[in-house]
Amino acid sequence: MAGSEPTDRDAARDPLAATELGPGPSPAPGPAGASPSPAPAPTPELAPTLTPELAPTAATDPGAVLARAAGAGAGNSGVSAGLPGYRVDGIIGRGGMGEVMLAHDAHLGRLVAVKRMRAAAPTAAATARFLREARIQARLDHPAVVPVYQLGHDRDGLPFFAMKRLAGTTLAEVLAGGRASRQRLLRALVDVTRAVDFAHSRGVVHRDLKPANIILGDYGEVYVLDWGVARLVDPGDGIDAEVVPARSGDLHDGATGHGDVIGTPGYMAPEQVRGEEVGPPADVYALGATLFELLTGQALHPRGEAGLAATLLGEPTSAAARAPAADVPPELDELCAAAVQTEPALRPSARQVADAIERYLDGDRDAAMRRAQAEAHLAAARAALACADDAGRARAMQEAGRALALDRGQTAAADLITRLLLEPPARVPAEVATIIARGDRALGQRQSRFAIVGLFAYSSMVPFLLWAGLRSGWWLGAACLAVLVQMAASWVDLRWPSAATRWTVVVLSASSLMVLSRLLGPFVIAPALTVATCVSLLSYPALLNRPASVLAVVLAGAGAPLLLEASGLWASTWSLQGGMLVSRSAMLELSGAPAVVAVLVLHAALVVGTALYTRQLALARREAHVQLELRAWHLRQLVS
Repeated sequence: MAGSEPTDRDAARDPLAATELGPGPSPAPGPAGASPSPAPAPTPELAPTLTPELAPTAATDPGAVLARAAGAGAGNSGVSAGLPGYRVDGIIGRGGMGEVMLAHDAHLGRLVAVKRMRAAAPTAAATARFLREARIQARLDHPAVVPVYQLGHDRDGLPFFAMKRLAGTTLAEVLAGGRASRQRLLRALVDVTRAVDFAHSRGVVHRDLKPANIILGDYGEVYVLDWGVARLVDPGDGIDAEVVPARSGDLHDGATGHGDVIGTPGYMAPEQVRGEEVGPPADVYALGATLFELLTGQALHPRGEAGLAATLLGEPTSAAARAPAADVPPELDELCAAAVQTEPALRPSARQVADAIERYLDGDRDAAMRRAQAEAHLAAARAALACADDAGRARAMQEAGRALALDRGQTAAADLITRLLLEPPARVPAEVATIIARGDRALGQRQSRFAIVGLFAYSSMVPFLLWAGLRSGWWLGAACLAVLVQMAASWVDLRWPSAATRWTVVVLSASSLMVLSRLLGPFVIAPALTVATCVSLLSYPALLNRPASVLAVVLAGAGAPLLLEASGLWASTWSLQGGMLVSRSAMLELSGAPAVVAVLVLHAALVVGTALYTRQLALARREAHVQLELRAWHLRQLVS
C-alpha cells in the first residue's frame, strides 16, 4: 500500500515532500537527458535575503516530517545550487527517493518549495512517477490543490518541480489536539470535498485521502495533498493512468506494499482493500471515514491490518451510536453512514456530500427525520425508566433530553423530564449518596468549628464566676476540664470524623452539663444550656437519624444531679419555699453586685451563642434552598 498506518510523524507530514512509490511504466524519451541550460544570474533586487521570521519550522513547512522519517536534519548539507532560477536556502525534508527544499525564486522574489529526485541515476520508471505526480497536481487547477509553478531539470539532469510553500497544520494534528470547533472543521471538510469533486470531474481519483493529507492554513486556506498515488479514470494529456505499487524498500515513513493495493488502512474503501479497480466512490468512502472521525473523535476503523479486516467486514456503523456523548447531528450521522456504504454504487458523490454538509451548516434541518429520531429516543427513555434502577433512571433522563433536543415540540419528552425531576426515586442513587455524604462531612466540620468557638466563649466566663464568689474550686476545675476535653474531642472530630469521635462529643457534652448543673444550680441557667446543647448536637448531619439516643444521653447528664440529690448522695441545691422555686449553687456565693453581673453575663452569652448558632443553620438552609430554586428555574427554562 502506498499509504501507511498513521503515526505521529505521518499525522504532521506535508505530502509535498512525499517520495515516489517505486517502479512504474517507462517514460517516453524526453528532456530528462537533455543538457540543462545554465541558470540566469539573479537580479539583486529580486533576491532578498531570507529573514529568520520566514525560516521553515517543523509544524508549518512542507516535508518537515519526511525529514524526521528519513533521519535527515534540516540545513544546507548536500544541497546542490544547480536549480536554474532558484537559490536554495535549505532542505525541508528528505525521503527515500526525493527531497524538498526551501528555495528563493530569483525572478519573482518569493519563497517556494522545490521537490526534486535524490538519486544520482534514477530509473526511468522512478523518473516517470516523479513527472506523473507533478503533472497530475498541475492538472488540478483548484484553490485547495497546491499549485505547481514550474517543472524542469537541474544542472545534473534530475527533474524537479516548484510549488507553493505552505504554512498550516494537518487535519490529523487538529483532531488530535482538539484545537478547532466542529463548525470550523466541517467548513474545511466542505472545501476538501469540493476539491475532490473537482478532481473527479477531471478524471482523477486521489486514493489516499485522510486527515494527514489535509492541511488547514493559518489564514483559512485548505489544501488536499499527496496526489502522487492518484489514478486517472480518463488519462489524456500523456499522463499514465495508473501507478504501480512500490517495493517495500522504496516506501517512506513506514508505509507497506501489498499486491496492487494502494491507500491507508482505515480510510480505504472495501473495493480498494480487495485490490479492485477503484473510482470516485473510493474517495467518498475516505471522506466518510474522515467525517466520522471529525464528528466522534474516534477512527472509523482500527489502523494497520486490523483496519483492513474491519473494512472488509462492512458492519454498519453509526457515528451517533459509537459516540453518544459527542451529540452527532442526525443529518450528518445519516450522511456519514451513506458515505461508508460497502457497495460503491450506494454512496453519494463528493458533490452530494459537500452539499449535505453545507445544508447542515446553513441551518437546514430534516424535520421529519428529527421527529422520528426524537420518538425513538423517547421510547428508549420509557424503556429505561421501566428498569427501576439507578442506571435506568439516568439513561431515561439522557434519552428524554436527546428527544427534546431533537424536537423542542416533543411535549411527552418534556413531561417525562419534569416527572423525573419532581418524583424522587425509591432510594437515593449511589452517586448522589456519595455527594450527600461529602456535603454532610463539610457541614459537620463547619459546625464543629463553631462548637469549639462556643466552648471557648463559655470558658471565658470563669473570671466572672470567681468574682461572684467561689466556695470550692473542685467543681469549677471539673467544669473547666470537661469543657477543655469536649473542645479537644470536637477538634479531633473536625480533623478525623468518625462515629467514635462523634459519640465521644455527645457523652462529654452530657458530662459538662452534669458538672455545670452542680456548679450553677439545676434550674434557670442549666436548662438553657441543655437546650442549646441538644440543638447543637442534633444539627450534626451524622446524628440526624439518632435523635432518641442523643436526647437520652444529654438528658441523663443534665438530670443526673437531680437524681443524686434525691437519693441523698449529694446535698440538695433547690427547694420549694412559700410557693417559690429556690435554686442554689453548691459552689458559688451568689450575693451582691458580683452575683448580679455574673448571672447577667452568663444569660447574655447563652442567648447570643444560641442565636448565632441558629442563624448559621438558617443561612446554610437558605443557601441550599436558593441553589435548589436556581437549578429548578434553569430546568423550567429548558423544558418550557
